Amino acid sequence: GSITSMTPSGMPFGRKGKEESMSQYKSVGHRYLSFCWKAYRIGREEALERWAVRFTDEQWSLLQDVAEELERDRVPSSYNSRFSSGRKRQAKDKDEDEDEDGD
Repeated sequence: GSITSMTPSGMPFGRKGKEESMSQYKSVGHRYLSFCWKAYRIGREEALERWAVRFTDEQWSLLQDVAEELERDRVPSSYNSRFSSGRKRQAKDKDEDEDEDGD
């Protein structure tokens, strides 16, 4: 079929076997995310003054969510759930071994 302005034409950003265009899409996406992150780091008001960029409350909230996730990943906590569950699991395994020996 032909492409018209009145009907959708396949998937937006479809690959269609063109790795070069995918590479360009990724590059633009990375640059955009980098820009948003820099804006977040300097603050909403400063980003507006410096670069005339304005984020919606929802966009800013999502950037805050990303920042919180990154901070959680960056700072190991002494209350890391994986560590405590590992200790409990080892203790449980030991108890089960003792039960088997008692039979």
